[in-house]
Amino acid sequence: MEYAASEHRAVMTFNVKDFIPLSVQYYEDGKEHYGVVVSIELSHGELRRRVTKLLESVTAEELVNAVRYL
Repeated sequence: MEYAASEHRAVMTFNVKDFIPLSVQYYEDGKEHYGVVVSIELSHGELRRRVTKLLESVTAEELVNAVRYL
């Protein structure tokens, strides 16, 4: 998360149990991140479809400090 934030990048992960609390901790600490996108494990094709749909529907600014579920 720290590396992604330093690179102004969102994180896409299947690891909900660690990254949701981490995003909350960032908020509580007043730290900025560039988005957390979480999903259950899906086939590559379905994951690509959902990520593409998300990227077509939100701006980078809308992902800042946000958590999105695929």
